[in-house]
Amino acid sequence: MKKFTLFLTAFLLTFTMMQAQNFKVLLVDDDNNGSSETSTIETALTNSGYTWAKASSSTPTFADMEQYDIVLWYTGNDGTTHLWKTDADENSVYNDDLMQFANNGGIVWVDGLDFFYNIVGTAPDNFPAGTFINDTLGVTDYLSQSHTSDDGNQGVPQYDKATSNSITSINPINWEYSTLWLADGLAISSNAHPLYEMMGGAYPLAGQITALYNQVGTSTYITSGFRIAKMYDQTMKNNLLSQ
Repeated sequence: MKKFTLFLTAFLLTFTMMQAQNFKVLLVDDDNNGSSETSTIETALTNSGYTWAKASSSTPTFADMEQYDIVLWYTGNDGTTHLWKTDADENSVYNDDLMQFANNGGIVWVDGLDFFYNIVGTAPDNFPAGTFINDTLGVTDYLSQSHTSDDGNQGVPQYDKATSNSITSINPINWEYSTLWLADGLAISSNAHPLYEMMGGAYPLAGQITALYNQVGTSTYITSGFRIAKMYDQTMKNNLLSQ
């Protein structure tokens, strides 16, 4: 748990110039696959010393969000989210309230699996210049999904830091599972900044970006396939269970 708390602290503080005690986070649980899995995130936010709250629903309004510095929108492994304004349209944007928050200088961090699948379906897909996903999120191509696109339905064993990632020293990232299924492999625009990529031995999708950030005006958009609620390795899990 300590490792995850350190990761979350470093990751979030990099995107703000505020003191931790003044830094406010709204956690949105948009994973409708059975019981909530955000307790690990909630504990890490508390341990980090942030002021934070969990949204009362997976459809918070701008009024709910505007008092916070960052909205951490967690989709877990749910392929049907409340993230997008419309489905099946690569020109779609985040829902109106989330866009209003971002356009007012808010930081949006979307984490989880299947939110690209939610809007365009099965990989691969391309997002040309002039589309929201390219120009705003900084993603040019939805290349693959682990387990469905790799040889033999393997799943990705770990993520490694991109070379230019100076945000966190945590490397590699893995999960309570031996491999992560349905993680997105992405290609990104020249304006976006890579954070983590798929790796692990001779893994066939190695090198594909799975976490990035992009800045547009005063807005910052972080996109990641960490599935952070499951982001501790076996040692971290054993430590958590012993507390």
